[in-house]
Amino acid sequence: MTIKTRVLFVSSTSFTPDPRAEKQMNVLNDNGATVSALGWDRGKSQSYVKHEGNITFHEIGIKSGFGTGIHNLWPMIKWQFQLIKKLLQIGKNIDVIQAVNLDSALACILYAKIFSKKFVYDIYDYYADSFPIPHKLKNFVRSIETKIINNSDLVFLPIDSRIQQIQPAKPRHLKIIYNTPEDTQIIKNKFNDNYKNGKLNISYVGIIQENRFLNQLVNLANNRDDIFLHIGGFGDNTIIEQMKKSKNIEYYGKLNYKDSLNVSSLGDIMVAMYNPTVTNHKFSAPNKLFESMMLSKPVIIGEGMGLDKFINKYDIGYLCPYSQKAFNLLIDRLLTKPRIDLINKGKVGRELYEKKYKWEVIQKKVLEGYIDILGGKGEQ
Repeated sequence: MTIKTRVLFVSSTSFTPDPRAEKQMNVLNDNGATVSALGWDRGKSQSYVKHEGNITFHEIGIKSGFGTGIHNLWPMIKWQFQLIKKLLQIGKNIDVIQAVNLDSALACILYAKIFSKKFVYDIYDYYADSFPIPHKLKNFVRSIETKIINNSDLVFLPIDSRIQQIQPAKPRHLKIIYNTPEDTQIIKNKFNDNYKNGKLNISYVGIIQENRFLNQLVNLANNRDDIFLHIGGFGDNTIIEQMKKSKNIEYYGKLNYKDSLNVSSLGDIMVAMYNPTVTNHKFSAPNKLFESMMLSKPVIIGEGMGLDKFINKYDIGYLCPYSQKAFNLLIDRLLTKPRIDLINKGKVGRELYEKKYKWEVIQKKVLEGYIDILGGKGEQ
């Protein structure tokens, strides 16, 4: 397929790393599109531009934390103004805006409608179910997101169950783009020396925030000496500081995508434990699930995350209630089992990835979605 268009990706976080967006950028770029990105680097106070291959990244620097609720209000307002300003500066050179989540989509769709651009909405997280919004405002926020979905030219969702979550919205064009990684063969892992022989090595790479079982993992690492955690990512500095103090945790910081896979591959088992009382987690599609399959690693998934049937059907990992006690008991059981059990579950996951979830299969849906909305600008 050839996609003859100019696409701007927009997100309220930095695109480096953002594996989901980066893979889409690359497949569009490889198929003829001109791609650029506009993100929010919350770790810097100055804006900057950088280039990776043929893709230009505009990063707006506004200092802010993650998961800080009302304390993030003023940085979020500043982000909206800077976003609009930047769109007015560079928007004449684009045909399509692809925005991530409501906090970037609102300004982007207004710009797209006013200046006759196509608008693609990639819903990583349904806003009213995912972020700390006052209860009285939730229905109002849902109504805004419903209108955005209904007026988007194309909507991407990361898993089929999200169709139920976004009701009563009725997208014009909808594609399910699973959070599956590109296949990779890690020939030499520069972190290999960090693997702890004689312990159960557990890996997590992702956003560091509440409701992802990270405080519980830190407590477990501090209270038992038969496990070792390999953790990478960025976010809540309070949690990160606790990680840095633990003798049984190696914290790798913010990682590029290749290094994030290297750290994940250090684990005998990977973790994707999200709090199921958060509504959005019931419709989750964690990229760590698909990364574990690609890396031939079993995974521990939080019970009630909406993936129970998937894990039970294919036997590629373990379900665990969102409880430190339950996780502790699961680790006790795993330590009494032969390591071959973990290896075999990893092999099953890899076979499933090869058959159904390779990025080479999923990426075709991205291209098909763009062909649908661009008409004559896409050629088979």
